[in-house]
Amino acid sequence: METLRKIIPWFFALDHVNYSRWGAVHLQDMTTLQGKHENIYEKFVNGGFTVRKTQKAFSAMAIDQAHEQNNSLVKGEGGAVGLTESPSALRRWMISGPEIARMVKEFKDCLTDGETESQKKHHDEAKSYQLSFAKEVKSLTSVIENMGNPFTEETPDLLVLDTRDIAGVNVIKTVREIEALGQQQFKVFQSQRLRENKKSLHDPINKNKLSLFKTPNKKEPSKDKQQISSLCVIFKALHILPDQRWGP
Repeated sequence: METLRKIIPWFFALDHVNYSRWGAVHLQDMTTLQGKHENIYEKFVNGGFTVRKTQKAFSAMAIDQAHEQNNSLVKGEGGAVGLTESPSALRRWMISGPEIARMVKEFKDCLTDGETESQKKHHDEAKSYQLSFAKEVKSLTSVIENMGNPFTEETPDLLVLDTRDIAGVNVIKTVREIEALGQQQFKVFQSQRLRENKKSLHDPINKNKLSLFKTPNKKEPSKDKQQISSLCVIFKALHILPDQRWGP
């Protein structure tokens, strides 16, 4: 919840309106959960919001993801296609699906001797991964030694570390104000729509359209067009050309 509380203001600042709206709603629900549904809150605190299908470290997954995997086991190769068109068939599948998934899993477990100690470890603990990681660290260190450390740059300009592109004035203003702007919009949204009910939850959220590093610059007209435009202005001033549109 603390992580989500820090992320949501950035959704508002960067114009992700759907994440802004429903992220704020989800955070409000979770914040008030302990007072409204104490038993559910205790289940969540004890880890009841995930499912473990193996004994591997970091293998817990969200409950809805586990449901999707069970659905995949039941469907197989087109085995459950078109169920939504038949209410009775859909009900039978909803009742029998989890049991079929359990039977399939037990059958697969019977064909194996269980998980070894090496299989229970996280993949980052493998020797090959560690060697690859060490190689990448040495490569980064080598680049910094040859090209200089971008984090020690003393220029007053704001620049992109890898490309060294200098940001414009509007981008600098965005960097300085974006966090405070997002926090303010988040507070207003919470106050007006979730607590005081002054506005509907579904009312549009105004976009900021802030200038960012990847904001494309306005295209300048080509030199030929600039010269032609300048000549037309001169000719009109000298009454050489009538004031009308001309073809190519």
